[in-house]
Amino acid sequence: MLEAELETFCHWFFLDVADSFAGILDHTEDILVVYKRSKMRWGTEITVSDLLGEDGQGKLISEMKQAGCMLIYLGIESIFRPIHGKVDRERTETVIRRCRKEGIITIGSLIFDITGKEMQEEIEETIHWATKWLDFAQFSLLALLPGCDLRIKALRDGNIIENDWRKFDGAHPTIKHPLSPEQRSQLLTRAYQEFSTFPNILRRALRAQEITAGVAVFCGGLRYRKGIPQF
Repeated sequence: MLEAELETFCHWFFLDVADSFAGILDHTEDILVVYKRSKMRWGTEITVSDLLGEDGQGKLISEMKQAGCMLIYLGIESIFRPIHGKVDRERTETVIRRCRKEGIITIGSLIFDITGKEMQEEIEETIHWATKWLDFAQFSLLALLPGCDLRIKALRDGNIIENDWRKFDGAHPTIKHPLSPEQRSQLLTRAYQEFSTFPNILRRALRAQEITAGVAVFCGGLRYRKGIPQF
């Protein structure tokens, strides 16, 4: 069925939108065989833990590359405090380094106020880290969406500060925090501005190990920059 679906695609690139690729390893091995046979390029979301594997060797990274993977999305959230069992900063950097070596583009998501303990210095360091390590970054503020554990806890503790559902988009503060809503909004804007400066875009493109990845990072970086108010 998967092979038949791929044959209907009219483009050379597609996204596997699994909530987390490689969640079931045996199934993943079968999928990689199909993707490799298709000779198409693709991207997906996956965890740092799954990429490293139980032995920490990161064999899956090479296997994904051989099967045509050229882009991964990592839900990092915080580089200072592991969230929901997510791995630490050192292991995340190991995965990104390995992906860069294989020519796989890395996108990472980072949430500035997810623990309620972040101070300005920590967020500034997060911005610096993302600019150094990631090819593309998704910066956001915590959105307390219905059904999530964090919203249930925030309701219980009386920490919700926003009830307009149109603002539950990651761009607006929704929870009480040591930093004011204005401070967090300013830091969010600053993160995108610093990440999208032309020198940073060029540097990320030039460090790519493959020409194809470098061109994609450069052209994608310019498009990323267009929607961001500059200094």
